[in-house]
Amino acid sequence: MYQFNANAAQIINGTHILPPRKHGAILAIGNFDGVHKGHQYILNHAQKIAQKNGNIPIGALTFSPHPRAFFNPDGQFFRLTDNIVRAELFASLGIDLLVILEFCKQLAGLTAEEFVQKILVNMLNISHVIVGEDFCFGKARQGDAEFLQQMGEKYGFGVNVLSKITTQDKIVSSSRIRRALEQGKIELASDLLGHDWYVNGVVEKGKQLGRTIGFPTANIAMRADCELRHGSYAATIIVDGKAYSGAASYGTRPTVNGIGTKMETFIFDFDQDIYGQDVKVYLHKFIRADEKLDGLDALIAAINDDVTKVKQYFAENGAKPRQIQKLV
Repeated sequence: MYQFNANAAQIINGTHILPPRKHGAILAIGNFDGVHKGHQYILNHAQKIAQKNGNIPIGALTFSPHPRAFFNPDGQFFRLTDNIVRAELFASLGIDLLVILEFCKQLAGLTAEEFVQKILVNMLNISHVIVGEDFCFGKARQGDAEFLQQMGEKYGFGVNVLSKITTQDKIVSSSRIRRALEQGKIELASDLLGHDWYVNGVVEKGKQLGRTIGFPTANIAMRADCELRHGSYAATIIVDGKAYSGAASYGTRPTVNGIGTKMETFIFDFDQDIYGQDVKVYLHKFIRADEKLDGLDALIAAINDDVTKVKQYFAENGAKPRQIQKLV
């Protein structure tokens, strides 16, 4: 069971029994990778239905691992959010319940009607389901949104199917956001998400090279599946609930023959020891591509230039990260 603050959604993992007070919930179903504007649109729709029906509980039903990762375990699949970040975003939206089902051989083997009967009806006792128009479920993706509506009529729950939303005449999707991050288009990714993209982790003690050249950094290891463009970014780091501006570098540190991929953040006007602490790093703007430079002097010059550009960015745009907004 995941642990969250008192304002977080109740998390139900696997086949835990749903508390009676959560019975009859309205559930949005999907992978919800990134919890982007399209996902928020679906959940806002759920909120409106709940308000019209006496404020019954609303929640989300999602899966871990992502089905694409399950069916291709040897492939690289860039998740926008891990389970912890995804649950934090849902909690910030103010939903009552988050159900995370383990996507395993048994679940993948359920027919579409078995999924409805065993999961939605018997396990969760839902009153209403909301999905996107391209929703597919059940063994070999045999069930679609139309079939789900038929199942709703058979088993006595409501079904709403929503069209995708678009920006700049293009569909908002997790795939589109992944491509934006892979290309370093942070502003586009943030616009599609409806909030700044961030990662979290524990600050690790590294070689402390940055300290010797005047740029001490807070370093966190990154998931192996992350395909964010390597380079320097304007960033905000959250330490003990307080936001600090900084210049973050994501990559393998080729100039100093680094090992492994890390997010390293030089925090402006900061001198605390935060090794072992959990932090969040929000990215705002791509500054410079990662490259192998000609020694430490060239690296110092490049970092100085990065810092100047990042400070200019914050002077023009402010330093507060864009947070996901609570459902209304």
